[in-house]
Amino acid sequence: AVVLLLTATGCQSPWAFGRNLVGQLGDGSNVNRPVPFDIDPGWVNVTAGEQHVAGVRTDGTLWGWGYNGNGQLGQGDFADRLTPVRIGTATTWQRASAGWGHTVALRADGTLWAWGANGWGQLGDGTTTTRNVPQQVGTATWSSVAAGWGHTIGVRADGTLWTWGLNTYGQIGNGSLVNQLTPVQIGTATDWKTVAGGFGHTVAIRTDGTMWSWGRNLEGQLGDGTTTNRTTPIQVGTATNWATVDAAFGHTVAVRTNGTLWAWGLNDHGSNRAGADRIGHDVEEDRGQRRPHPRDTDEQLPVGLGFERGRPARRRHHDRPQLTATGGHLDLVVRHRGRRFRWIGFEPGDAARRECVGVGLELSR
Repeated sequence: AVVLLLTATGCQSPWAFGRNLVGQLGDGSNVNRPVPFDIDPGWVNVTAGEQHVAGVRTDGTLWGWGYNGNGQLGQGDFADRLTPVRIGTATTWQRASAGWGHTVALRADGTLWAWGANGWGQLGDGTTTTRNVPQQVGTATWSSVAAGWGHTIGVRADGTLWTWGLNTYGQIGNGSLVNQLTPVQIGTATDWKTVAGGFGHTVAIRTDGTMWSWGRNLEGQLGDGTTTNRTTPIQVGTATNWATVDAAFGHTVAVRTNGTLWAWGLNDHGSNRAGADRIGHDVEEDRGQRRPHPRDTDEQLPVGLGFERGRPARRRHHDRPQLTATGGHLDLVVRHRGRRFRWIGFEPGDAARRECVGVGLELSR
């Protein structure tokens, strides 16, 4: 499933399209949708896992839909839902993050809650017991959280970094390969800002704008120029102007504060359906849409994705990518041209424009 959330006032209606085998598009059916359609308005955050979606509405309520085989919808059962269902009765939810089979969310008071699959301890409750209703993760206060494929990453209010769950590739970042059933602090730094979790790797940005990564690196998704797995955080280059980042199956995508877009890692879909790759190096005009040229070479260092052939394009302030979203098979980027957003996607029927003044994106893991 793919969800687009337009966050400006009057534009809080998510758009969705893609696979819908278990109702992850929330339209009441199991029919795939190749063309974006509006979900009902009033959302501030929508997050897509592998086959389920969670979202927070403007009234602070939390909702979920799609696959529920691990209880990731928080309903107290394991039945799939084809339309959004409310999770609990609280009205103070701020943000949610959906992983492979689990969901985590933050409330306004900084408490962290988790539910769903827990075979590797990704819920952080000290067990491997699946939970089909939200459970609080300790008593600490948190400021940021992200759900990976089988692990979870969080930043506490004091700026410290914590991870837990599956650790096959060192994605926990504590120097070991042992799964962690409860949150473990990574290093001693107190300036962590935002985090992202993919399939076996973790990426985080500090308040000084530096980016750090660790875990699986077989496809170069850590961006250090090698394919060596890392069990502790390593800095990605020397740039100090990273703004946002997202991680997916084998690649990473990020935006710098100057608006340039960068990607690295697995790049094996140069010949898939729409003929575009994950690491879209060059772009061409194609039926009114700008599309990356297919390329099947994995990238082990960040590659600038510009809109001039072969190099990052110079962009005016109003012509910057606003956010990136990564999924298992493609990336989606929204660019801003004046007051118009261009949806750059790699599936049939994915071109859409809408007059708004803010945008956010989320793709399934």
